[in-house]
Amino acid sequence: STPSNSSAASDVYKRQALKLFSLGIPVPQPFAVLERRWFPGMGESILVLGYLEGCERLSKVFPSLGRDERGPFLERLARFAKRLHSTCFCHSDLWAKNILVEANKGTFFVVDLDGGFFSCMLPPFRAPVNLAQLLFSLNGSSSLTGKEVKLFLRAYGASTRMEVRTIRAYHRKFGPWPWKGEVCWQDPC
Repeated sequence: STPSNSSAASDVYKRQALKLFSLGIPVPQPFAVLERRWFPGMGESILVLGYLEGCERLSKVFPSLGRDERGPFLERLARFAKRLHSTCFCHSDLWAKNILVEANKGTFFVVDLDGGFFSCMLPPFRAPVNLAQLLFSLNGSSSLTGKEVKLFLRAYGASTRMEVRTIRAYHRKFGPWPWKGEVCWQDPC
């Protein structure tokens, strides 16, 4: 919970969740907001979302996959990220902890929408930053191979230019690109 105008924050989340849902992006249903105020305009809020039976965080699911399951899973995840970006929703924290995976269907649900926003056009830097966030968070939990990263970027539909932007975003935020020479012909950093 963070200090904020909690009523406004919960309204923003609800609007974003409903819009994403209407655009075909699975999100948990918001049910209630619990608020505590200590000054006008200052307080904290907790948003209560619907329970998703059989869902786990991507950060927990991915490390448990076998090597032969990871490729098809990464392709589905990349297509989900592309679909999210096609709605022009700019997610501020698209980490593996903010994507839920439904065990029996493999459906992805996006959470932690309050820092994000809709834009009439997705800013050109936002998709590479989100892809870098996902790659960094997945690599930290289970060491992605260069082949898996390339598969993920290709399934997303990333051009060479997008790959370079993703590598640069990764480099700026997290340090050296761990798959040098495996994914891109040259190191753009």
